[in-house]
This record gives sequence, C-alpha cells and structure tokens, in this order.
Amino acid sequence: MRRIGLFLALSAAAGCARPQHPNPYVPPETQYSTGSTLMAAGGLMSAAVGASLAQNPRASKSTQTAGTAAMGAGVGLMAASLIDAVQVQQEREKWWKLTYAFYNRYFGPPPVNEPEDRPALPPIPEVPFNFQEIPPNDEDP
Repeated sequence: MRRIGLFLALSAAAGCARPQHPNPYVPPETQYSTGSTLMAAGGLMSAAVGASLAQNPRASKSTQTAGTAAMGAGVGLMAASLIDAVQVQQEREKWWKLTYAFYNRYFGPPPVNEPEDRPALPPIPEVPFNFQEIPPNDEDP
C-alpha cells in the first residue's frame, strides 16, 4: 500500500512539472503543465458529480450539502487551472514579442532614424576542436 501511495505521489509531482520544449530557446514557462490540465479535468468531473448530487430531490440534506461542497471544490479547481492558463498565455505573448523584436531588428529593414550602414553582426562563435589523445595509463587493466 505504501508503494502505491509513493508511486502516486511521485507521479503527481512529475505531472505538475512543465514540459520542456524541444527547442532550447523556448522557455518552459510558455508550456501548459500536465498538472494544470489534470486539475481542470478533475474539477470538471467533481463539479458535475457535485451538481448531480446537490440537485437530486431524493437525496438527504447531508448528501446535498456534500454535493454542493464538491461542486464548489470543482469550480475552484477549474478556476485555478484557468489562472495558470492565463499566466502561460501572458508568458507566450511576452516571448513572441521578444522573438519578433529580435528577428525584426536583425533581419528586417533598418529603422527610419538610423543610417543605412549598420555595423555587422558579431561573428558566430566557433567551438574549438582541439581533441588530444589521452595516453593510456599502464595501471588500467
């Protein structure tokens, strides 16, 4: 039982992390987290079940109260996921503006108030490939 609980806790912690984009220049803040998506889905299911329990005329008062509480918790989970989605969208907009400004500045036409002859872009840094063969050690088997 402890192993299953530990596994579920580790899975939840790993699921809440933001995925890494294949392009290293894209920050992870611009990616939707799996935990937020699961939180929205759980909130939707909780709100639906809670609403059906709260609106059942044959249910007892305590069941209707529990249904109302579940519906409120589900709406809260969906709201938290929505807040995360809004923050991710704001980060994406900032990243797109920065990317557009970079490409427009370096690969677009020169600005109106600058002279035509811009200084050249800095050269691409070269990685030195000075590999030297390491002499074998006599003590190695």
